[in-house]
Amino acid sequence: MVGSYTNAKGEDYFAAYTPIQLNDTNWALVAETPEAIAFASVRQLEKLFVIAMLTAIVLVVIASHYLSNFITSPLLKLTWAAERASGGDLEPSIISADRKDEIGRLALSFERMRRSIKEKIELIKSQNQELEQNLVTIKKQNEELQLANKLKDEFLATTSHELRTPLHGMIGIAEAMISGANGPIGANHKYQLDIIVNSGQRLAGLVGDLLDYHKMRYGNLDIERSAISLTSATQLVLELSHHLLGDKKIRIINQVLEPLPYVSADPQRLEQVLYNLVGNAIKYTNEGKIVLSATAMDDHIRVQVVDTGQGIPAQQLEHIFEPLVQAGHDSGHYRQGAGLGLSISRQLIELMGGSLYVSSQPHVGTTFSFTLPLATQEEIEHMSQLGQNSHFHIAEPTEINPEEEEVLPENPDGPVLLVADDEPVNLRILESFLRLEGYQVKLAKDGLETLDIIEHENRTYCCWIS
Repeated sequence: MVGSYTNAKGEDYFAAYTPIQLNDTNWALVAETPEAIAFASVRQLEKLFVIAMLTAIVLVVIASHYLSNFITSPLLKLTWAAERASGGDLEPSIISADRKDEIGRLALSFERMRRSIKEKIELIKSQNQELEQNLVTIKKQNEELQLANKLKDEFLATTSHELRTPLHGMIGIAEAMISGANGPIGANHKYQLDIIVNSGQRLAGLVGDLLDYHKMRYGNLDIERSAISLTSATQLVLELSHHLLGDKKIRIINQVLEPLPYVSADPQRLEQVLYNLVGNAIKYTNEGKIVLSATAMDDHIRVQVVDTGQGIPAQQLEHIFEPLVQAGHDSGHYRQGAGLGLSISRQLIELMGGSLYVSSQPHVGTTFSFTLPLATQEEIEHMSQLGQNSHFHIAEPTEINPEEEEVLPENPDGPVLLVADDEPVNLRILESFLRLEGYQVKLAKDGLETLDIIEHENRTYCCWIS
């Protein structure tokens, strides 16, 4: 049996005894030892275990701290660098970019991205500086262009005004001679003077277009609207446009007939628009017909000018309304020129409260249409009081005495010249001068007719092509 007890001195002992029978005598064998001695080894092991545990804890703490720093420190530095980069600071380099693990590859990628962004920002700054310099240059050039444009417009307006006086004087003198103010003249002389008058009026119209274009650019074109008879206006314009036909086989059909309600328009500007549209139709129609018609609607009248010319491709329709652009004679291409008529006509119609538009089919023809508002009762009454439509009075044609007609010499033995020009006036002038110089003259209105004459007549020509 094992037990413990405390002696008189207060010391703890372990005791163990066992009964022994020897020669019929019962003995008890007792062994005792102090607890301090009995548990000395155990207590020493406890101390060693505690020391080992404390050491292990310290090592674990140190290892975890080192491992934590090893993993989180680069991430914290990456985060710090990213925050600074997001704030625009791209200067600091990324530490730990030389590591071979995933964190090192991440740091290396981030470093490359930072450098790329920095280079791109520097490039953008450089380009921005160049753009700012270019903007300064462009602004300066724009100012110079605006000044040049203003000077051009002023020169155009001044020159146009200066041209009007001698033009009107030339036209007036020629008309006076036609009327017989300086004595009777022959039919041929009258025809030549008619050419001068028509050419002068054409040039005067171009000068007027230039002045109108200048005024429209600056918004100071005056429109004086009143009640107008479309029938009278159309008859006058067709009479004035008759000389444009030349020798073209074109039939003009006027379907703008009474009764039609009055329209509200500026009489001079309406005549200008009609003259431009009819002249344009004659210019680009070689043969066929031109039809003018008018239809009364609810609150406006629609006027149409239809021709059987070459037509205009759909993609080119809007170009014909651009200033200083003219269609070629095949109506399929456009060139720079004094093509102000259609551009000004559209703007004039809009200023008079209407609209102008065009439709066309190649090789079929072209239709120009415009609308004008109906005249108010007040405008009609005012027109009746003033007799304003006298503006569209048509002069009676004078009769020509055939005996007075002068014929140019034929020169049957003279050299033969073939003259080609698309302008009838130029043909007439060249024919007159050349015949007076002893030449035989053949005329062609364009290149195709020239080739046709050369092909079908078995003779050699000296060609003059303008």
